[in-house]
Amino acid sequence: MHFEHRGGEKLFCDFAGDTVPIWDDHTGEVNFAAQLFVTVMGASSYIFAKAFANQKAESWTAGGTAAFEYMGAVPMCVVPDNPKAVVTQAIQVRPGIQRELPGVGQAL
Repeated sequence: MHFEHRGGEKLFCDFAGDTVPIWDDHTGEVNFAAQLFVTVMGASSYIFAKAFANQKAESWTAGGTAAFEYMGAVPMCVVPDNPKAVVTQAIQVRPGIQRELPGVGQAL
């Protein structure tokens, strides 16, 4: 399906499906499998990615904040893909939103 995007309008974000092994420099063993938080600005190939130890709400918030800082701007709309850290019920018409995080689910 083809979508038209205006520059700076939407930032798409999600944790990538595959994990990335984080190696210990001294032992050569894998310390843990990192979760990749990835964003892309619609109508561009401007991307941001950051590794986190988990997909908890704190990681989601830190990843979004780091993406905004990296890009030097805030889009008109952030489009998540039902992250478990934020969405409590994946209902298309009215999803359940985690209200315990400051700013999540609030209109600007």
